[in-house]
Amino acid sequence: MTTEPAPSEVRRRVLSGHRALREQLLELRRECSELAGDGAECLDALRLRAEAVKDALDAQIDLEARVLIPVLEEIPGFGDIHAEDLTRHHVEQRRLYAELVALIRSGRPNTEVAPEAQTLLDLLRREFVWEDRELLDPEVVKDDTIDISIGG
Repeated sequence: MTTEPAPSEVRRRVLSGHRALREQLLELRRECSELAGDGAECLDALRLRAEAVKDALDAQIDLEARVLIPVLEEIPGFGDIHAEDLTRHHVEQRRLYAELVALIRSGRPNTEVAPEAQTLLDLLRREFVWEDRELLDPEVVKDDTIDISIGG
C-alpha cells in the first residue's frame, strides 16, 4: 500500500523543481543574450538546450498535475479555485514555451530572436514566482488543515 506524500513534502518537491527550472531558464536567457552577435552555430546550441528545458518543464507540469493539484483541491474553502488557477497557469506556461521554441526555430535573425526570447523567458520565470508565492506558501500548502465549514 502506498501512501500519498504529505502536503509539506509535495510543496518541497515542487519548490525544488521550480528552483531547478528557474536556473535552467536563467541559463537559457544568458545564452540568448550571447546569441545577438553569434551565427547559426550558437542558434543550434540554443535550440538543443531549449528542447532539453522543454522536457524538464513538461515533467514539472506533469508532476504538479499528479501531486500538487490533489493537495490544492483538499484545501478547505479555496482549494478548487487554487487548483483551477494552477491548471490555467500550466496552460500559459506551455503556450509561452511553445512560442519560445517556435521563435528559436523561426529562422529570423539572431538580433531579433534574442530580445524576444529573453522576454518570453522572463514571463515564464514570473509564472513560477507566482506559483511559489500564491500556491506554495507554507500557509496555503500545509500538513495541518483545519476545516472551518459550518454545518453538515
